Amino acid sequence: MRKYFFYLLVVCTAINATGTLFGLFGSMAWWLDLFAHFYLHMMLAGVLGVCATWLVRQKGALFAVNFIVILVNAIVVLPYFLASSESVENANVKLVAWNIHYTNNEVDLGIKYLQQANADIVVIAEPTEIWREGMASLQDIYPYQFHNPECDNVGCAISLLSKHPWKSVQTKKLVSDTPPVIWAQFDSVNGSGPFATVAVHMRKATDEDGAMRQNRQAKELGKITASFNVPFLLVGDMNATPMSAAFNTFLSETETEQPDKAWFATWPTVLGKFGIPIDHVLTKGKISVQVKLGPSGGSDHFPLDIMVAMP
Repeated sequence: MRKYFFYLLVVCTAINATGTLFGLFGSMAWWLDLFAHFYLHMMLAGVLGVCATWLVRQKGALFAVNFIVILVNAIVVLPYFLASSESVENANVKLVAWNIHYTNNEVDLGIKYLQQANADIVVIAEPTEIWREGMASLQDIYPYQFHNPECDNVGCAISLLSKHPWKSVQTKKLVSDTPPVIWAQFDSVNGSGPFATVAVHMRKATDEDGAMRQNRQAKELGKITASFNVPFLLVGDMNATPMSAAFNTFLSETETEQPDKAWFATWPTVLGKFGIPIDHVLTKGKISVQVKLGPSGGSDHFPLDIMVAMP
């Protein structure tokens, strides 16, 4: 039995080490970049591997490989856990960004959360007709609502809610077979200066076509954000983790930065803190941000509860 356990350990260690190596070269191919989303899990698998080598009394090469796997993955992922999400001073705008998942029918639960969150601006990805009906009940809180219901039956729709009037609002599907984008410009919210909010839902990059369309989305979004002459926030489900080459490409194309670098595992909710961060808030300009996670409300994503300080 010990012999078979040893063989299984060798195979698992080889797979984990290969995945770690692949993730480091994510910029070379879309499929390599998929491994970059799971550095945390490969690190934890390495810890289990080290423990297992002690059980089978293999303290040589197998132990060393697992230790190196832990070290490499830790170098990548631990800075996100060590980063603290500090309170912002003089916060004057609050946002909620949430992928509610188009199969989620817990509308009452979701609407209750939005009421309690009491944000100034809300970005909702994948709303269906029943969710838009639920959001209509919030007209007293959010009199300004803008929806793009395109292909809501497969999770492409997107909505923007605001307590405050926008100077302008637009929506567009930037690339075929991808979710649309909504962007709005505000003159002022709670004493802030002019700024813009861009609501996004990036295409999944789980195959070559999806990765190509996600990359094209980033380029087209960059054209939109380049037209702003005010600070802006870019929020939503980006279907990429900060460790991936795709995420860094997105930052480059939109000329944004990630202001709060703490680890916020938003998906899937069933894994809790052991999920991966694919929902984000990015900024350009003099904007300070503090992020917290809200309740799942029946979705497979946790919402981002975002406090913003703008001059």
